[in-house]
Formats: sequence, structure tokens, C-alpha cells
Amino acid sequence: MKIIKRNGSLEDFDRGKIEKAILGAMEDLGADYRNAGVARRISREVEREFLDKEAQETLIAHKDNPNLLLHYQVPIKDIEDRVEEKLMGSHCKDVARQYIRYRYKKKQQRDKYENIKSAVKKIIKAESVNNSNANVDEYSFGGKKFEGAGLLFKDIALSDFISSEVAKAHNENRIYIHDLDNWATGMHNCSFVDLQRLLKEGFVTRNGDVRPANSISTAMQLVAVIFQCQSQVQFGGVASAHIDFDLAPYVKKSFKKHFQDGLEFVENDKGVSIADIDMNNQVLKNEYPKTFRYAYKMTKRECQQAAQGLYHNLNTLESRPGSQVPFTSINFGRDTSPEGRMISKSLLEASIDGIGKYHKTSIFPITIFQHKKGINAYPGEPNYDLKQLALKSLSQRIYPNFVNCDFSENIEDNNNPDTYNATMGCVDGAEIITYKYNNIMYVESFQRMWFRFSQLFHVNIQPNGKDKYIDLKDVVIYDTKNGFVPCLRLIRNFSSDWLDINFSDGRRILCTSDHPFETENRGLVLAKDLQENDSILASYNHVFVNESKPNLSQACFLGFMVCRKKEKQLH
Repeated sequence: MKIIKRNGSLEDFDRGKIEKAILGAMEDLGADYRNAGVARRISREVEREFLDKEAQETLIAHKDNPNLLLHYQVPIKDIEDRVEEKLMGSHCKDVARQYIRYRYKKKQQRDKYENIKSAVKKIIKAESVNNSNANVDEYSFGGKKFEGAGLLFKDIALSDFISSEVAKAHNENRIYIHDLDNWATGMHNCSFVDLQRLLKEGFVTRNGDVRPANSISTAMQLVAVIFQCQSQVQFGGVASAHIDFDLAPYVKKSFKKHFQDGLEFVENDKGVSIADIDMNNQVLKNEYPKTFRYAYKMTKRECQQAAQGLYHNLNTLESRPGSQVPFTSINFGRDTSPEGRMISKSLLEASIDGIGKYHKTSIFPITIFQHKKGINAYPGEPNYDLKQLALKSLSQRIYPNFVNCDFSENIEDNNNPDTYNATMGCVDGAEIITYKYNNIMYVESFQRMWFRFSQLFHVNIQPNGKDKYIDLKDVVIYDTKNGFVPCLRLIRNFSSDWLDINFSDGRRILCTSDHPFETENRGLVLAKDLQENDSILASYNHVFVNESKPNLSQACFLGFMVCRKKEKQLH
């Protein structure tokens, strides 16, 4: 006797599979329901019934044609229906219901597979092209592979990672989970890049290392490389929080080089110390006016060309599947130094000029002008002319966006650009925490927490005369083990002995050398004593607004950063 499977193939009848399915339904209900004897009896009864039918049909067929070789075939559905009827007719009604649920679940899985298969076929044939995020070419080779894989990753996320309640709400269009195809694999979304450190120290890629930049043209090229490298290890966008401050040192380097060239070829004088060469040096400007004008003009030209190169690179170097370019954003407009102003002006001029032969409006980078009173808001302020240029670019090229740095909830240290209000992600090196003050919840960095409370409480000096602390009241901080616990003191160390701890999942923590970490393999270990491949303990418990018992799906659904247990790596 042959069984006709749902895909049309044939296989020999196997009574053991019936018995196994019944035992599985029993075990799902609990150990008390397991009855091997009942499972064996029903499987034999079903087998006997169909063997009897086979014998009868064979006998009838042979009456008409004695030489006919008959292969009796039974659809798998008929077998399952008969098992179900047998169970319902027995005293095992609960097992029958569980068996029915099992069949329904298997049907859902088959239907889902067919739906995914059908959807992938449409992608292969380029039917119903959406060009997701307006940045994926679904007609391209990479686009088809990217979108096809995305369907599978979405299904895995909804079925295996996200709670059934949230998945149901998504499927019913009551909520929308953005970047769902990255949910199961992605660890980061929309982050700022520490350009200052990477350009100063150089960086390592998979196939090589990059030396530090020594000119503005090289620095701008490396910004495009850094953005693309980072976009390969996360989903969503990458950004710079203050590209004018980050790139200003490399304008200085270029100016020094051009000034030295001018001294040699214009003045025939090599007696100026390189340390004295600076755009702000009026003595040098008055003593060597031709050389100064030459160096300034060449630096300005180099900066303008570098900015145009950055725009063209970020719009043409397709580094993601589907011919995508990286989602990039840059914040600027608050550096009042000559070098920083030159960066901002060059970027805005490149935006206005457009890209390519026809000077089209660029898609990326998304530029954000940081609007701040006292800096660029009103006439007479040092960067007001840059605001006017930004408005011209906005009217012609859509960008830049404007971010209000005078927002009432924005807390800044005017001497620290890392605290300036910027869009896209969070400031690199500032660990995000969750706490409550006067029963109002805040999710922000330690750094912003310090500036907030330094305005509300008295700041004290520690006995060493350098470090500071604030005694707090009515503040509770979220602990992954114990929930919200009282926070009595906030300490700020000004130690120069800092360590940059890098984890294998891409996250970083900037901490002092005596910061303790709970490891899985060695217990409590100070940061300075951590070793490569130490396993840092991370919790799956996350704060939830109603303070019910949190779970992973709730945390991610609310937008909190989720830390998985990963091996820590130092570099």
C-alpha cells in the first residue's frame, strides 16, 4: 500500500508514523496522558481498515482483469482523518483535540511555506516592485536576493523571536515593526560614528588597516569609507554628530602643508615653525601675506573638492545588497573656528551644487544644521552667514534639516560637542541607562544624566580635589536583576585612565580601569583585568512601562536596546 503525500510523491505505508503522531499528541498534554497501548491499538486498527480496502479493491479489479497489477494508493489526508475519528470515538477525547490542533498547526506551516515560496517567485520575476526605502533596486541581482532573504528573516522573527501577541498585532496591521527583516540578525540600528577617534588613530577593516588622515581631502575620503564599513555591520543609518568639529583638525593640517609650499615657492623662506602655522595667526598673515592668501585659497579649494567628493561617494558607492548606498547623516553648523566654518560652508556649497553631470539633488548624506542661539540664530552671531547658506540649500535641495539645539529638554556642555543635540542614534561612548526622577522615566546617557542633575542638585568635590559627585534624592535607576532601585549618589571621574571596551556584538563601553564587570567564566573582574574572549553576563530582563514582568519582545517593541550575552573582545 502506498501513501500519496501532499506534494504528490509516493511512499510506503508506515504504521509507526501513526503511532508516533498519537504519542506526540499525548506527550503534549503531559506525562499522565501517555498511553502506548492505545496508540498502538489505534494505529493497527487504521492499518487493518485500509489493508482490507486494498484487498477488496484488488479483488474487484481482478474479476475484470486477472492480469492487472494494482498498486493501492491512499491520500495522506484520508489516513489522518481516520486517526482523528478513531481518537474521537475512544475515551481519549483530549488527545483527539490535541491531535486536531497538531494537524492544524502543520497545515499553517505548509500554507506559510507555500506563501513564502509564491512571494519569492514574484520577487524573482520582479512583479509588484516596491523598491523598499526608495533605496533598493529590486530589479537588480542583489536586490532580488536581498528581498527574497528578507521574507524568510521576517517570518523567522515573527514565529520564533517575537511574542505571539505582538506578531499577531503586526500581521493584523494594528502595529508596524520597522526593519522586521533585520530583527532576528541585527544588533544595531541608526548609530553615530566616532569619526574623531577613527580619523586620528586609523582603523582596521576585515582585509586591512587604514592609517590616520593627514589632510582634509584624505579625511573626507575616509569618512565615506567609515560610513560604508559601519553600514555593513548594522541595519539602518550611520551618522556623524558634529562633522565640522571632527574634520576641522584636517583643514589645519592641509593649511600647514599649503603654507609650507607657499613659503618655499613664493617667499623662498623655510624659517617658519610648523607649530606657528595657523589660520588664526595674524602675525603670520601680516608677515607673509602672499603665502597666507595662497595657503588659504588652496586649502579652501581642497576642502570644497573634498566635500564634493564626499557627496559623490556617498551617492554612488553601492555597498549594500540591492544596489543600496549607505543611509548617512551629518550634523554641523556650530563650530565657529575658521577651519570648522570652512567645513560647514563647503558641505553646504556641495549640497547646493548637486551631484553628477546634471547637478541632481543628492539623496545622501542627509544634512542636519544645528541651530543654536548665540552661534548661528541671529545677525551678528559668528555662524549666522552659514545659517543663511543653509536656508538657501534647503530651498533648492530639500536639505539640510534643522535641529533645534535650544530645545527646553536639551542639556548641553558648551565645551563638549558630544553633548550637542544631534539626530540619528546616540553619542558614541555614552552608555544608555533607564532611570526615574520624581516618578518620570528617562532613557539617556550617563553623561546627559549628569548634566541634568548638576542643574538640580549641588555638585560636590571628591577628596582627591579633581573628581566630582552629586548626592541624589527621589531617583531610582533600573537594574537588570532587581528592577528599579534607589540611586543615592552619582559620581563623575575625570581620570585619564580610561578604557574603551569593545564587545563582539558591536557595542562599546567607555569606562575607568577599575570599573567592575560580572563575567560568566571568572566572576567579578575589573575592566583593566579583562581578557579577550571573557564572557560578559547580560540580562534578558528589560524595563517595561507598566512594571509588569518584562520580556524580550516587550523590550524590543518599546524600542529599548537589547543586550544579548556575547563574548567580549578588546582591541
